[in-house]
Amino acid sequence: MEGLESRVAGKEQCQTGDLTIEHIMPQELSEAWIINLGADARAIHKELLHTLGNLTLTGYNPELSNGAFKSKLKHFITSNVALNKRIASEAEWGRLQIEQRASQLAALAVSIWQRPT
Repeated sequence: MEGLESRVAGKEQCQTGDLTIEHIMPQELSEAWIINLGADARAIHKELLHTLGNLTLTGYNPELSNGAFKSKLKHFITSNVALNKRIASEAEWGRLQIEQRASQLAALAVSIWQRPT
């Protein structure tokens, strides 16, 4: 994640040494998250929880915890972490947003770390 952050941030990078990995859709589903994710909430959670599209860096992991996306969004909007800019532009967080972000970050990763030939 630090390598992706470095590439996205460009010349104006934040210090990542004290940041931790945050699950945007949290590891423990609250009632708010079940409502947000809809009828397939448990399946979406099981499938996408630990995927690249659902992970980011933050210095506010304990504060974000299992909070609802709207609550987490306040932190992402003011975040100095470049990876969080796209998250901050989302009105909701579910399957579509996670999969789209995963595709974008995977493409970025491939451009950074070339595979062996």
